[in-house]
Amino acid sequence: MNYNPYFNPELETMPREQLESLQLERLKKTVQHCMNAEFYRKRFKELGITPDDIQTLDDVRKLPFTSKEDLRENYPFGLGSFERMYTSAFLQWYNRQPHRSLTLAERH
Repeated sequence: MNYNPYFNPELETMPREQLESLQLERLKKTVQHCMNAEFYRKRFKELGITPDDIQTLDDVRKLPFTSKEDLRENYPFGLGSFERMYTSAFLQWYNRQPHRSLTLAERH
């Protein structure tokens, strides 16, 4: 058995410049995806931030923190960056499974 100290050698050993490029690409995608959530769309608008403002990794400092109070006030759908119909369809499927029952109010 060959021992490899890396879980994903390609990612874990890539050159710094390539890693930072990948991180920036993923940060941009994440910010763009957040725009699907009503909460983040409003928060970004209040701060004057658009996905196009993310040009470097240092721009992560422009992004707001999400507080415990934000989570409480916007639970369960306000923070979701997905369509509610998909959540509803998942819950309907999940509740049809033997010995399982789940509602959004029960999730913590």
